[in-house]
Amino acid sequence: MRPSKIPAGLTEEFSTIGDSLNGLSQLLLQDTEIDPDEFTCFVGDFTKLLNLVLRKYPDLGEELKDDVRPHLLYLRQVQNYLVFLLRFPSILNVPHHSEIQQTLDFILNRETLLEEKYVPLALHEKRLFNGVFRDELEACLEHRTPPDSPSSIDS
Repeated sequence: MRPSKIPAGLTEEFSTIGDSLNGLSQLLLQDTEIDPDEFTCFVGDFTKLLNLVLRKYPDLGEELKDDVRPHLLYLRQVQNYLVFLLRFPSILNVPHHSEIQQTLDFILNRETLLEEKYVPLALHEKRLFNGVFRDELEACLEHRTPPDSPSSIDS
């Protein structure tokens, strides 16, 4: 990850997350079955670190949020991959299974994915929810009748 772009208050967390992803990569590269308990511990530790960063996120300034947002989008996708592997533990019994390989590729290509996919995605999401769209969405939601109100039942 780009340490110069990580705010001082989150440098340690992102460094630890990077170490966790490196350890996870080593686990996924094994030529033997992956121990489900060991994998579950890795996923649990990763999730705790991600949650720690997410708890600190609201306290960051806008510019720092802009720097962190692409990393969070990427890390949430990593979490989705890991949860998928947890839901189907039989995959862990097959070394180099295509799902394991896909997860590994996603982790190993982190820098490229951040630059080419997640930085533009974060900018797009920011523009989408900071502009006219957000105003229109808020106006629409303000005028929406709650589903259990009498006027919606009569219709």
